[in-house]
Amino acid sequence: MSLACNTTSGEGVVQNYAAAARYFEQAASLGFAPAQNFLGRYLFEGLGVPQDKVAALQYLEQAAAGGDPQYIFDLAKILELDDTSVARAAQLYETATDLGHLEAAVHLGVLFQEGRGVAQDLIKARTLYEGPARQGNPRALNNLGLLYVRGTGVPQDYEKAVEFFKAAADQGLKTAMTNLGVMYENGYGVPIDEAQAAALYRAGGQWGRGCRYCAFRL
Repeated sequence: MSLACNTTSGEGVVQNYAAAARYFEQAASLGFAPAQNFLGRYLFEGLGVPQDKVAALQYLEQAAAGGDPQYIFDLAKILELDDTSVARAAQLYETATDLGHLEAAVHLGVLFQEGRGVAQDLIKARTLYEGPARQGNPRALNNLGLLYVRGTGVPQDYEKAVEFFKAAADQGLKTAMTNLGVMYENGYGVPIDEAQAAALYRAGGQWGRGCRYCAFRL
C-alpha cells in the first residue's frame, strides 16, 4: 500500500496513476478499505484508469462500510453531486460528523443552509458550523460570516461577519477573501475602503471577472 501511495504522490518514484491504480486494485480485492477508497476516487476521476462512476461508487461504498469517518465523508461528497442522492449524502455526513469529522459537519451545515437533501434549518446549519469554526476550520468560519451578514439563523451583525471572514481569509480561503472584499467595498461593519476591497478581490482570484459589487459566496 505504501508503494501505491508513493506512486500516486511521486515521492521517490515517477508519478504514475496507472501503476498506483493497479496496486490499489490488488489490495482492494483483498478487502483493504484504504485501497478501496483510493481506487474508488481514481475511478470516479479517471486517474490512471478509464472513468467508471458506477464502479467508483461500489468501491467507495465498500470502504465506507468499515466505519472510517474519512471514507464515509468521501462517499458522501460523491453522492452529493447527484441531486437524486443528496438526501443519502446528508445522512452520511451526519454519521461522519457524529464520528468527529469536521469537514463533514461543514458540508452538512451547507445542506441545511440551502435546504438540499434536508429541510432548510438555518439554526441547525449555524450549530454545525460553530464546532469546526472553534477549531479554526476556514470554510466553517466563512459560512458563519454569511449567516451573520445576512441575519439568517442569527441576528444580523456585520462586525461579527467581518471577524469570521477575516479569520477564514487569513488562512488563505479565497471565497472568504472575496466576501471580506464585499464588506470593504460596501462599508458593512468596516469603513468603505475600495483599495482594500480591490486587493482582496485580487487575492481571492476574482479581479477582472466583473467582481465589482460581488455577491457573497459560500
